[in-house]
Amino acid sequence: MVSLFITGSDTSVGKTILTTILASYLADRMPGKVGIFKPVQSGRGDWEYYHQQLTTHQTPDEICPLYFSTPLAVPLAADREGKNVDLGLLWQSYQNLKEKYQVLLIEGTGGIGSPITWEYTGADLARDWRLPTVLVVPVRLGSMTQAISSCALARERAVDLRGIIFNCVQPYTEEEIYDFVAPDRLALLTQVPILGVVPCLETFHDREELKLIAAGLDLGLLGFD
Repeated sequence: MVSLFITGSDTSVGKTILTTILASYLADRMPGKVGIFKPVQSGRGDWEYYHQQLTTHQTPDEICPLYFSTPLAVPLAADREGKNVDLGLLWQSYQNLKEKYQVLLIEGTGGIGSPITWEYTGADLARDWRLPTVLVVPVRLGSMTQAISSCALARERAVDLRGIIFNCVQPYTEEEIYDFVAPDRLALLTQVPILGVVPCLETFHDREELKLIAAGLDLGLLGFD
């Protein structure tokens, strides 16, 4: 069984895009054996999309066992709604899904340093669950700093960070991509492999296009040969 934690250098950087790409690629090779897990979500978006578009064989509670309607950081959303973040529930939900699927794609909330409780972050979850992790970094000004900081946090928390994947938030030329994130130099600075670049996508509905993008990524380091 292979699990992969998909996190980001910040919120809204392309985690859902990468999860969709990987799910499309892997489900074609292992029908019915690929699951998607969003342990906790605050505000509408990801689990609704996954349930409607990718994983009709999973119930909403299987995809996301802990949901808050307030679109704020998870512990703040929980405080506003007078609820608790039950880490035990998240762990048990993960264990249940591991028994059902050969591959489990786990999308984190926000960035790798985003809090799940006031004492626990996405990095802590990746470490404690011993999850191979990939970091999604957007191609834009300032992303190098975010990537370096995110990799430093991953290293400090002993996260098994396998690589970085860049996501183009706009259509860019190769020269523009280099100007924003300098992949070869960033790999030296972070000591983390660069696994590829996802081009700017207008929609996620062309599964053949998504599978071609996945085939162009270095998925071997993520456990997908």
